[in-house]
Amino acid sequence: MRYAVGRKIRWAGLLAPLGALVTGAGCGSMGGMPTGGGTITMGPTGPASAMLIRATDDSIESLLRSEGIKYERLGDGKFKLNLSGKTAVLSLVNSGESLLLMAYFSDRIPVEKVNKWNEKARLLKAHIDSDGDLAMESSFFFFGGVSQQAIPKFVRAFELDMVKLMGFLSE
Repeated sequence: MRYAVGRKIRWAGLLAPLGALVTGAGCGSMGGMPTGGGTITMGPTGPASAMLIRATDDSIESLLRSEGIKYERLGDGKFKLNLSGKTAVLSLVNSGESLLLMAYFSDRIPVEKVNKWNEKARLLKAHIDSDGDLAMESSFFFFGGVSQQAIPKFVRAFELDMVKLMGFLSE
C-alpha cells in the first residue's frame, strides 16, 4: 500500500521522500513498491543519489572494487579485506540489511587497556575473545537506506580506528 504523508510516501511502513523512484533487482510490480533487494533513488537520479536498502555479495564486491579496497570473496556473504596490512572480515548479516566488520589479533592485551579504549571509542569496539585474542568489531545498518558511498567510508573508518587502536594498545 502506498499513500502520501506530507511530502513523503509511505510504503508498507517505510517512508521515502515524495517522488522517490524504486529501481533494481527485487522491485516488484506493485506500483514501484520495494518487495526485496533493490535501490531507492531519491530526487535527481544518478550514482550520487542511489540509496541501498540492503546489500548482496555482488553489490559489496562492486563497491569494494570501485574504491580500491583489497579483498577476497569468501562466499556466503563474507569478504576477507586487507586493511593497512591487517586482515579483517566483512560479513553481510540479517539478509544483507546490515554489515559486520571484524578483525582478530593474537596479541595478548590486558583487559583493562581494552576497557580504557572502549570508554573513549564510539564506533570500533574491542574485546578479548574466549581464546584470549584481541577482537575488534563494528556494525553498519541500512535502516532507511544509505548511499552507496557510505559502505566504503564505513570500511575506511574501521581501518583508521583499527590503526588508532593498535597505536593506543602499544603505548
